[in-house]
Amino acid sequence: MIPKSDWVVEGLDALQKSGQSRDYAGDLERLYTALKLEDEATAHYQKLIATLGPEGKRLFQRFLDIEEGHTLLVQTEIDVATKTGFFYDFPEFNQED
Repeated sequence: MIPKSDWVVEGLDALQKSGQSRDYAGDLERLYTALKLEDEATAHYQKLIATLGPEGKRLFQRFLDIEEGHTLLVQTEIDVATKTGFFYDFPEFNQED
């Protein structure tokens, strides 16, 4: 379910009125943990697919595709947070170059 925009605005207003700010210190650590878990899930499906027949491989290949998509999203978040110069595995460019 996607929250209604007014719910998000109300939450932001309440946060600003409370004087609290977002602490981003642990976000990168959580992203690296998420990446590790996605890699483990991907490895699990790869091993599972290797043991199955054609029908099972077709079924679980979709799960593997989904996990690889998750991994790409988490890696992209890490790239943006660490300013690696890559976005979705493509190098960013500088218009001044």
